[in-house]
Amino acid sequence: MDIYLARGLTAGERKLDDGEFLDIYKAPLSELLEQVRLGKVTDVKTVIGAFWLEKIINGQWTLPSA
Repeated sequence: MDIYLARGLTAGERKLDDGEFLDIYKAPLSELLEQVRLGKVTDVKTVIGAFWLEKIINGQWTLPSA
């Protein structure tokens, strides 16, 4: 599993494989974290990504250079 942080993206046409699905969810980080705390978001990949993003935004972690 890989998790990426991408910025400055724009929506485009989806090119999914047969049987593949993608749920798009937009929310401020504070709202997402609250939904995690309340048990409304339980997908482990999303929870991990939200916690990592919180640390990056708060300056607790830095991103490796490319």
